[in-house]
Amino acid sequence: MTTADGLTRSYLVYIPANYNVSSATPMLFSFHGAGNSPAGQEAITGFSTSAINPNMIAVYPQGVNNYWQGAPYSAAGVDDVSFFKQLLAKLQSTYCVDPSRVYVSGMSNGGGFAGTLACDSVISTKVAAFGSHSGAFYPGGNDANCNPSAVPLTCNPGRTHVPFLEIHGNADGQISYTGGSHNGECMPAITSYVQRWAGLDGFSSNTTTALGGGNTMYQFGQNTAGMPGVLTHIMVNGLGHTWASNFNGFSASPAIMSFFNQWTLSNAA
Repeated sequence: MTTADGLTRSYLVYIPANYNVSSATPMLFSFHGAGNSPAGQEAITGFSTSAINPNMIAVYPQGVNNYWQGAPYSAAGVDDVSFFKQLLAKLQSTYCVDPSRVYVSGMSNGGGFAGTLACDSVISTKVAAFGSHSGAFYPGGNDANCNPSAVPLTCNPGRTHVPFLEIHGNADGQISYTGGSHNGECMPAITSYVQRWAGLDGFSSNTTTALGGGNTMYQFGQNTAGMPGVLTHIMVNGLGHTWASNFNGFSASPAIMSFFNQWTLSNAA
C-alpha cells in the first residue's frame, strides 16, 4: 500500500480457514524485531497456524529498513504510527473485521513499537489489547547518569484501562531485564516499565503467580467487569533475547493468544 507520506509499505496477511466474509473476525498484528521481516515474525510466532491461532486474521507489517519508529536506529522521518492507522483502516475495509477485537503484538523493536501504539491516544481506543515480547522500550532521551528504575514513560492512552502483556527473559543480553544504557539511551528496567504502565491503568498492587521452571507471572488489577490482569508481566527464567517456545515449560504464543482472547474494547474500558 502507498501511505499518505508517499511511501510504499508491505505486509503479510494470514486468513484462517474458518474465515467467513459475513462474520466479524478478530485481527492480530505482529511486528517483527530490528533487522527481521514479516516472514521471520510469522515463523517464530506460529500465529499463522491453526493450532496456535484458530480464528484470527494475522497481519505482519514490514518496517522501513526493517526497523520501527521509536528506536534510535529507525529510519528518520518515518511515521509508523500513522502507517498503522492507515493499514488498520485499509484492512477493515477489505476484510470483515470485528472492530472490538483488534490486537497488537511484537518482538524486541516490534515489541517496543507495540508499546508506542498502546500509548497513542487514538490507537489505544481502537485496539483491545497489546502484547510485547522482549520489548525494546526507548524513552527518547540520552543515557547520561542512567538510572533504569527512574526512566519516565511518556504515554497518553485514550482510555482508562489498556490491557498490556509484557513477556521478558531475565537473561536477555540485548534488551536487559534490568535496563541500562543501550544505543545511546537509558532503557528502563522491565519491572519499572511494567509498574509505570500499571500506574497509568490505575493499579498499584499485583498478584504474583509461580508458573514453574522459575517463571513468574505478575498481574496488576482488574477492570470494571472483573477481568484480572489488565497489566500482566511474565518473567521467563533464563530466557535470552529470543521468542519463548517451550522454554522452561513456557511458550509465548499461546500465552499471548490466551491474554488477547480475554479482552474486547467493551470489557477493557
